[in-house]
Amino acid sequence: MDASAADVYSLGAIASWLLTGQQPSYGHVVMPPDARLGAIIRRATRPLGQDRFAYLDDFVKAFIAATRPYVGAFLTLTQQGDWAEASAYILGQPEENVHVIRALPKVSQSDVNAWAAADSGGMSDAVSDLLEEVPRMSYNEMDSFLSWCVRVLRALVNANQFESAERVATDLFGTTAGVDQFAPARTILEWLAGLSGRASEAMERALHSSESWDFFQQNARRNFRSSTDTELIARLRQS
Repeated sequence: MDASAADVYSLGAIASWLLTGQQPSYGHVVMPPDARLGAIIRRATRPLGQDRFAYLDDFVKAFIAATRPYVGAFLTLTQQGDWAEASAYILGQPEENVHVIRALPKVSQSDVNAWAAADSGGMSDAVSDLLEEVPRMSYNEMDSFLSWCVRVLRALVNANQFESAERVATDLFGTTAGVDQFAPARTILEWLAGLSGRASEAMERALHSSESWDFFQQNARRNFRSSTDTELIARLRQS
């Protein structure tokens, strides 16, 4: 079932109306109190079309999944490759965020690539939500998770999903700077050093919009060495 971004928005707005009893208008859709259903409606009615579900079928499947009870632990979903359900698990159970943050560094780059291919929007939303939990974690736990998030950026960039990558990067860079962690900062800089073109431009915008440019600039000058400097790394090293 193919659909335009407007069709997905309309169906999400109708679902919100049925669940809440409050009539939606463009730009204002009331979220239902259930966290899982709210996450689905929020994604369907995002302002930018590319951030919504690509197809009506995807929305319907996610909506149905959000009405079913969870079976098994989060890592079981990743091992089974049930990526849409993994996204829904994170978005629908914020009380499990700490456990998920501890589990995600075990998810390999190839599995993150598969997650991005199956449900990039859900993955992006889920990771952004988890990043809000990071300041309450131990230093070792936050280092592992923040470094792992680079796998998410890599998967999105490799899929040419630069807008989603920029959105997640803005949250990741801002969080890393906010907790003042050098180990994940080095991991991020190593990844930035290999970028060019649209990917580099998107990441530079994320550095500025997250107000983390100064933090990464200090790390690029003091704690980071690379054999070659891309334009972005060279600008970070400038005074």
